Amino acid sequence: MKLDKLEAVHKTLENMGRRVLTNDFDVRTFITGIIVILKEMTEFEIEKFKYELKKQESESLYL
Repeated sequence: MKLDKLEAVHKTLENMGRRVLTNDFDVRTFITGIIVILKEMTEFEIEKFKYELKKQESESLYL
């Protein structure tokens, strides 16, 4: 997956999460957004995305 696409997915999820926290829209919109993102990704991209998330989580544990 291109890094810019991964960053776009991350920013989209971040924005959706922020809107959920501020009650700016309902959960159906959030779930629909995630489904649309996942449909766009191939299985390889999903595995790479999971790897990147785990990598970021482990790095943040040491901060």
